Amino acid sequence: MKQLLITDRFLPHLGGSRIYYYEICNHLKIPLLTGNEQGDKEFDSQQTFPIYRRWGIRPDYMGRYHPSSPGLNLLINYIPPLLCMIFWSFWITLKLRPQIIHAGGFQFAGFTALLMKRCFGCSFIIYAHGEEIHATRNNRFLSIYMRWVYLQSDHIIANSEFTKALLISLAIPNEKISIVPPGVSKAFFQQSSANSELTTQFGLQQKKVLLSVGRLTPRKGHEQVLLALPEVIKKIPNLHYLIVGSGENLIPLVHLCEQLHLNQYVTFVGTVEKQQLYGLYQLCDVFILVNRMLPNDVEGFGMVFLEAGAAGKPVIGGRSGGAVEAIQDQITGILVDAENLTEITQSILDLVLDQARCIQLGRNGKAWASLFLWDQQINKINAIIQRHIQVLP
Repeated sequence: MKQLLITDRFLPHLGGSRIYYYEICNHLKIPLLTGNEQGDKEFDSQQTFPIYRRWGIRPDYMGRYHPSSPGLNLLINYIPPLLCMIFWSFWITLKLRPQIIHAGGFQFAGFTALLMKRCFGCSFIIYAHGEEIHATRNNRFLSIYMRWVYLQSDHIIANSEFTKALLISLAIPNEKISIVPPGVSKAFFQQSSANSELTTQFGLQQKKVLLSVGRLTPRKGHEQVLLALPEVIKKIPNLHYLIVGSGENLIPLVHLCEQLHLNQYVTFVGTVEKQQLYGLYQLCDVFILVNRMLPNDVEGFGMVFLEAGAAGKPVIGGRSGGAVEAIQDQITGILVDAENLTEITQSILDLVLDQARCIQLGRNGKAWASLFLWDQQINKINAIIQRHIQVLP
């Protein structure tokens, strides 16, 4: 069975959906069509599935939802990359003749896959992650367009019950939707050899370590953790907070850190290699990411909570979006109101000061994460394809 995955953005640009698509392509050896990214040549050379990167596909996400000029945003940020994706999809569909197209999102890939279905008769699946639906559903034109594309698909794979509920709120039939949450790699369960080096590199000897991993965007709630730290440090003066990731919120976070006089307690690590990431999960005491729902953004699931659990670490997450499905409250971690600084502060103190509880929640988290191994998740996707997709010869 010939298959193809198309998406506007892909690794090495970081993000949960990019990892999701990578695991599909890597496990099933599906060719991929996407746009260019910084560092893509080195990344692509290390992969065992074909990657076709073509000029013009990548949209301008930063200007996409600017409220003062929606028409201009549509013209500049949507139409050119959409036309490029359509052009290159025609080219690769003629070249590879896929029977099934996996579409990474409705905006660009979903509409393009629909055109390929009309022109070539191939079936197509759309993957839904939550944030793109939440960000679009209050825009009348885009919500109509979004619903139409979803309805034309042969099937939709959502990453959580939360995302499925968003789809159903658009009057998408329940039977058209299946749920396959993101998975976790086996490597996160294994001890890392980088722990001692990282401890020395960041000066973490005798420290209690908080860790956040994720893009630096407002929905991730890094600033809420920073605002809670002064009270936490009064009771845990040897605390240190590592922030792993990059994004548009970096400069505001650095400024906030300076205003709160937290420079000696916080390290902005930036992006890291996989081996370093494994080591950072292993050396931290508590993982924290107090995600929250914003008007145009929400956490669709939160695979980082599973990654931390796989490393045997307790987690603190926001009680919003799909994160409530990634964390078993009071079993693998603690869910908090991301707008309540007192609640955030108390959850950090409760875990960091109670080593026995940390160990127990970490054990529970490891057992919970083992139910989400990528091999299992890809098998679920394969079963959905067999059950729901009719393939033309």
